[in-house]
Amino acid sequence: MNVNFRIERKSKMDNQSNIRLDFTYKGNRFRKFIGFKVTNNHWHNKRQRLKSSSADALTINKRLDVLEKKLIDIYYELLNINKPITNNVLSEKLDESINGITNHMSFFDYAAKFIKDGESLKKRSTLDGYRYTIQSLKKFEKYSRRKIDWDTIDLKFYKEYQLYQFNILNNSLNLFGRRITDIKAIINDATKIGVNKYLFYKEFKITRTNSTRVYLTECEIKRIFDLDLSSNTRLDKVKDILLLTCYTGARFSDYKFIDRNSIEKLNNKGHKIIKYYSPKTDKKIVTICIPETLIILKKYDFMMPDISLQRYNIYVKELCMLAGIDEIVTLDTYKSGMPIFKTKPKYKFISSHIGRRSFATNLSKKGIPATHIMKASGHIKETDLLKYIHHTAEESITAITNMLQKSA
Repeated sequence: MNVNFRIERKSKMDNQSNIRLDFTYKGNRFRKFIGFKVTNNHWHNKRQRLKSSSADALTINKRLDVLEKKLIDIYYELLNINKPITNNVLSEKLDESINGITNHMSFFDYAAKFIKDGESLKKRSTLDGYRYTIQSLKKFEKYSRRKIDWDTIDLKFYKEYQLYQFNILNNSLNLFGRRITDIKAIINDATKIGVNKYLFYKEFKITRTNSTRVYLTECEIKRIFDLDLSSNTRLDKVKDILLLTCYTGARFSDYKFIDRNSIEKLNNKGHKIIKYYSPKTDKKIVTICIPETLIILKKYDFMMPDISLQRYNIYVKELCMLAGIDEIVTLDTYKSGMPIFKTKPKYKFISSHIGRRSFATNLSKKGIPATHIMKASGHIKETDLLKYIHHTAEESITAITNMLQKSA
């Protein structure tokens, strides 16, 4: 008894092939096309699965694993009850078994399976996003008294869920866009393997808007560094955490992972670098190490103090107010899907993202290429990095003017 998966193309000119299941038993051969078509160079002949580099690898390979197990179970079940084993019987039983599992799986059951199957392949932050979206949908189902399943996730659902996000939860346009992105990813995965047949989701629009954000200039960072808070331990710790994120580009959730072992020698000129682990991306990040960073780390014997995100976001505003970061600024953003403008002292807009944003923006202002900044900040996509870099129109024009003068 042996189970194999092979690809079979219709012609030599065809770039894609159908996946065929081959099952040999007691001198017989059972063959069945299973409804999947793959690009030829994405198929690994020896492993009989899609290569991991293929976008559909997780979905299709999991489906092939299920098919293989089901076929073997069916074969032994027929043996145990002494029922004749023929190709027709195997085909019928296999169809019944697979369709029975997939066609009756609810949206929420499939979403749970989708998240669990992705635990070894997707980033933790991505999986957390899916979990938050599912929680949001369950709350919406209870609020709207509208059952959520494959056939009800339609354009009416989209509009009602959008109003719920905006008017009830007061969420932003971008957050609603992330929720819809997650929903479409789950349904698209289910559609590929035949669990879902409803295609309303393809009409859902992904909403995005670029809201303006503040960052700390190098002069403002220096002002914070020079601030004497020796009599205020609470704010002194917040000050050092803020500065460390401004100097290294570390996320608030990552700064604690910078310790003594993170500091490494770069060259014979005395330059050092910082290497630390980021739980969010599950990767090692390499960034710059300036003298001010070492001053802060040595102050705490390379064990940075811990603080909750909620408290930090409150205290960092107080810190920046004391440092005189009080320029009046107007930011445009979106709330409940509508553009709004807020005018406040700058310190009131400051939160845990400010250090990472300031790091990226200040390096960009120095003319450091985005590809280099990405390595230091740990961003994977340049588009994600650019969301952190914020130049005013005046700053951009000044930079262009200076470059033109240098090249003249």
